[in-house]
Amino acid sequence: MGNEDNARQETAGAGCGIFADDREYLEAYFEICELLSQKRSLLAKVDGSESRSSKPLSHDDRKRLDEKIAELNGRTRELDAAFWEKARRSVDAGRKYAAEEMSKHYGLDGFERRVFVYYLYLEFCQIGKNVCSEDELLGIFDLESSVISRMRDMRHFNGDRPLLKSRILLREFKRVQISAKAEYALSNEAIMVFSRLVNGESPGWQSTVALESDDDIAEIGYVKNPECVFDDVVLESETKERVALFLDALKDDALGRLGVSGKIKKGTGLSFLFYGPPGTGKSMLAEAIAAYLGKKMLIVEASKIMGRWLGDTEKSIATIFSEAKEHDLVVVIDEADSLLYDRSYAGQEHDIRFVNIMLLELERCPGVAVLTTNMDVLLDPALERRLSLKIKFETPEKQMLAEIWKKHMPNGIEVSGDVDFGRLAKGYDFSGGNVKNAVLNAVRRAGSRKDTVLTMQDFVFGADLEMEGMFRRKREKRIYGFSGRY
Repeated sequence: MGNEDNARQETAGAGCGIFADDREYLEAYFEICELLSQKRSLLAKVDGSESRSSKPLSHDDRKRLDEKIAELNGRTRELDAAFWEKARRSVDAGRKYAAEEMSKHYGLDGFERRVFVYYLYLEFCQIGKNVCSEDELLGIFDLESSVISRMRDMRHFNGDRPLLKSRILLREFKRVQISAKAEYALSNEAIMVFSRLVNGESPGWQSTVALESDDDIAEIGYVKNPECVFDDVVLESETKERVALFLDALKDDALGRLGVSGKIKKGTGLSFLFYGPPGTGKSMLAEAIAAYLGKKMLIVEASKIMGRWLGDTEKSIATIFSEAKEHDLVVVIDEADSLLYDRSYAGQEHDIRFVNIMLLELERCPGVAVLTTNMDVLLDPALERRLSLKIKFETPEKQMLAEIWKKHMPNGIEVSGDVDFGRLAKGYDFSGGNVKNAVLNAVRRAGSRKDTVLTMQDFVFGADLEMEGMFRRKREKRIYGFSGRY
């Protein structure tokens, strides 16, 4: 039987009936994704990215690859059309599927929906190959071998389109020779929303929140709902009690009732600084603070604040606090050292001025601002007196680390009896962020074998994989800064 007959037979099978459940839905499209991944490998050979040291392709080799790509395009088009027709009939019949619900919620069109499900396939079936560049994606999903088709689909990677605006995909820039190459990965938040939907739980949508002044906010960051509460954060009880004391005083307007505003005009808001190594829970506690107060968060993106033209940065800083005040938002500034660095390091007068403005706005802020940093030694010393509370985050003790492992267990997954979280905590010198990555690696391994039970072997696999990717560089240079000698 020829390839065309095989394709027709597969298409006929795919078009029958409706999908029984999420598993059948995903398995059917993952078969198409396997074809797309085969095409990805062929495209890498064509452009030479698979092996930079390989010789240029001969005319005959290039022709053979083009023929294979054309054949894959034809098979994929037929299977893809049959799949989405079956998906349409299934939805019309009243069936619900996690991928369809996410696509509807975020307003994904046909191309974006295909990209999203393809990334699910990469996450759970192609461990280690779950990042794609924009050029790769455009080539993979160009089933007509058309330059016009790729040019048309480029719009889906604009910041105002759902894949990026709703942070389904996260973008990173990697230097490739002299050009910047955009690469995308499925966000952990999108993975967890999908997992909750598959397990029949409330999705806890992580989409950005639409506000009337959304255009202004888009220039400085984005607004989101907090996704964790105090109970989710593993910290010493004394630290939690201190934070709660400040928040309760704000909620009860204790300063106002006691007449403080008559004497002290500035600095009556709450400014927290969370500092310490990456992955120790700083951003998580910031979200818990917003949840405790029943507020949304304005996540400030430092890369958007640093304007190209004179005056742009100062304007953006003012926008942060005016938008936060207008919409009653908790300001969260990650990597605060990029905006509040020691002015003695400044190379230009402009740099000193925007740090001055940042300090002034922070002192005037009547609400709540949370600053986080891994590099507290770089912060300007003048920030210290403008802070309500400073909390140092450190790598957790082993007992606390075992609790963090437990906290990261997805609700829809069972843990086998051989799993020992105490052994994992003792065996791996992890922060909370490392634990999260290790758990995701373990879940992907279980998912690749279509299992819902995580074993100790899965966790060891996930932890070993995380260990391989950890940066362990010792700081040799001692510097002075915000928190003294480091």
